[in-house]
Amino acid sequence: MIKWSEFREGEVLYEAFLPEHEEEPCDWLIRASSRGHILGERRHPLTWPPKFGPDAGDVAAVEAITEVMITEVAAADVPDGEGTYVPSTVDLSPSEPILHAMLYALVEQYAQAEGSLGLSEEQSASYLGLPICAGARGLYPFAVTRNRDDRMNRLIALDHALKSRTELQSIRVELLTAVLDYDMVLLRNLLGAAGVEIASY
Repeated sequence: MIKWSEFREGEVLYEAFLPEHEEEPCDWLIRASSRGHILGERRHPLTWPPKFGPDAGDVAAVEAITEVMITEVAAADVPDGEGTYVPSTVDLSPSEPILHAMLYALVEQYAQAEGSLGLSEEQSASYLGLPICAGARGLYPFAVTRNRDDRMNRLIALDHALKSRTELQSIRVELLTAVLDYDMVLLRNLLGAAGVEIASY
């Protein structure tokens, strides 16, 4: 799941999470925490898969559930000391139709490159930081973070380079490994040794 929003009520942080892939349960997760301690969690079914983010009805539902949680948590004791829970940050792109259309196209392009390069679901899930073992098909466009955008474009560029530059086929495995490991130094060295303009990739 991916963090969609947060707000504070006194010392308590309330976070709302959405599924980022169609293989995950289609539920909200609402979490309350304070000083590193999780004080409570609630799940609630979404009306629609959040391909481009939640619709107005689902937002209203999570707001109502959070109001109930605020009352419940207010009556609970927060454990002494600091806990181990570290809240994540919200790293989503603005909810704009044109941007989401572009991200939808990016997911499709990445999925094609993923297939062309022969990535397994395990490799793709690791590369994109997915919480489940799944390929890019099914990744919701709203969940394409800046980091995922960068990684997806690098793999698409590698697929294009391998198709257009036959001299790279002999180091195909090494190039793919460098991209998947996000080893940009190795990638630049491999491309430079092959005589490829590094600035182009």
